[in-house]
Amino acid sequence: MKKLLLLLLLSLGFMSLAIADFKDGAAAYKNRDYQTALNEWIPLAKNGDANSQYLTGFIYYSGLGVNINLKEAAYWYRKAAEQGIPIAEYSLGEMYLNGKGNLSKSYQQAFNWFTKSAEQGFAMAQHNLGMMYLQGDGVPQNDKKAVNWFSKAAEQGLPDSEFYLGWMYRKGNGVAQNTKKAVNWYKKSANQGYAEAQFNLGVLYYSGVGVWKNKKTAVKWYRKAAEQGHTNAQYNLGVLYLGGEGVDKSLKNAAYWIKKARQKGHKYADIPWDKYELWKY
Repeated sequence: MKKLLLLLLLSLGFMSLAIADFKDGAAAYKNRDYQTALNEWIPLAKNGDANSQYLTGFIYYSGLGVNINLKEAAYWYRKAAEQGIPIAEYSLGEMYLNGKGNLSKSYQQAFNWFTKSAEQGFAMAQHNLGMMYLQGDGVPQNDKKAVNWFSKAAEQGLPDSEFYLGWMYRKGNGVAQNTKKAVNWYKKSANQGYAEAQFNLGVLYYSGVGVWKNKKTAVKWYRKAAEQGHTNAQYNLGVLYLGGEGVDKSLKNAAYWIKKARQKGHKYADIPWDKYELWKY
């Protein structure tokens, strides 16, 4: 979100960019002088500047240079959202979704604000709508609508939605099953570092589903996910080291990865750990 906010500060096309105080606040924020940024933005926010309202809310939400104050964050997010700022609509929806600040948890309010944001093209709001339809949270479960929103966000390059769209194609939920499309979307997500997509690519390459079977490539993707702490990837990578599949056989490396999975409670990790006495390595 901080990276997104920096992009926002660089690209805002609203009237507030013509206000010297807003620019001073933006410069202070980029220099991590959050208190100065807040001091510049609060007067503008109180005078109705929507972008300053959102940014003031974000600083209180994140506790940048101030104590975290979710009630204050919700107040300013709402002010900006009511003026149609899509990132504020999304942020207010998130607070309703999780019942943060002084807001009672409400799927309906979350859905309403996400919809306003999503219809303006805000990718994270589109993704959240996809998740609500996928899981049936506050709306009737609907895979086709989930695919629709995931597609919109994925086409903007959001890795979360790229993964879920790939998953929908893999399962044939809400869309005709198509493993090649699943692989393509997984790759887009995985190349942006999304661990679940990396793990799933490993599974597909290991089993040869939608791609030519290639255990070395499976190892590559398992490793990327494992290094991010993905428990199943850690376990699978350890097992491949045990059997020398796609890598040189190594009980030491097997022990390293299976231990990590075991420490996170992987339900099968104790089996090879005991069978091969991996505690010795």
